[in-house]
Amino acid sequence: LSEWKPTHRMLAWALFGGARGRIARLDPGRSLRRNVEVLLLDPEGPLHREMDGFLRRPSLTQPARYALALGLVARGARDWSHIRRGLESRGQGRPGPYVAKLRDLDILRASQSLDAGGGQRSTRYHVADPLVRAWFAWLIPHRTRLLSGEFRDVWESVLQPELHRALPGLLSRAMVELLTHRGLESVGPKARVA
Repeated sequence: LSEWKPTHRMLAWALFGGARGRIARLDPGRSLRRNVEVLLLDPEGPLHREMDGFLRRPSLTQPARYALALGLVARGARDWSHIRRGLESRGQGRPGPYVAKLRDLDILRASQSLDAGGGQRSTRYHVADPLVRAWFAWLIPHRTRLLSGEFRDVWESVLQPELHRALPGLLSRAMVELLTHRGLESVGPKARVA
């Protein structure tokens, strides 16, 4: 994607992450917008179909509950109390088994603040895959519009503005991913994970 503007390359990373299979599908001769329309927003696109069937796994017996939990975290519920309240307010019961299963599958990740004191409940959750996060946060609520062919409008009114807003918060994850996969080139073999 070296012909693309740096901003468009960062937006592509914010949406697709570093997944090589997804990045390989991007056509460098098309704009970012056109790639997203063809691959993801168009209901016939391969990434749309992939995301549409994302929760159809034998191990996920209650797809609606998992989708609700993912949607809550993708839209900003970072701590346990927000996730619990979101599920319980919709009559879906306790989130424990659903969050645990999503963590086991590495769909959700949890981290704790380095300055958390003993016994504090400071675990913060986030969706591991940027495309899954975007799907559940921004695109599922506009599914009807996508299915009726309004995917260009969804790009302009929803996805592009949301990606621009999310980008600053995602840059730290981009740096961690870069250092994890290419750090030895820069800092040498004795570098430690911190």
